Amino acid sequence: MAICKKLNLVRTQICTGDLDKYIGIYLRTLLPAEAGSGGEPIESFTLIKNVWAGIETPSPLERFNGITINDRISNLTTHVFYIYYDSSLPDLETGNHFVKWNDDNFRILSVKNNDEQDQFIMIFATNRGDDDLEASEA
Repeated sequence: MAICKKLNLVRTQICTGDLDKYIGIYLRTLLPAEAGSGGEPIESFTLIKNVWAGIETPSPLERFNGITINDRISNLTTHVFYIYYDSSLPDLETGNHFVKWNDDNFRILSVKNNDEQDQFIMIFATNRGDDDLEASEA
């Protein structure tokens, strides 16, 4: 007897009501270590902007709306954040940008302008832990 399982497929449509989580986008700056501290740099997080987001937790084998992303990013991605397109945001793919949500830090790995429509941005990120700065080290 065949066993059927309902598949949860990635939606190709994002609705305004899906953006129901309030997140912060931050720039991380590494400051020189204080004298006698053992040489570890000090991390400083500066808020760029708070935005509403929709959040997806994909499996590593999932494809994102037909977008092919390289294996490194797809293997590391733990969360995809969908936000409104915002031309005032800086280049978030420098390796020093983070999303903060629910007291966790998520390092931004890649950013895609969904369907190049300038309506929604997909932020591919990996969970780096809570606000403990040691948990956020790259």
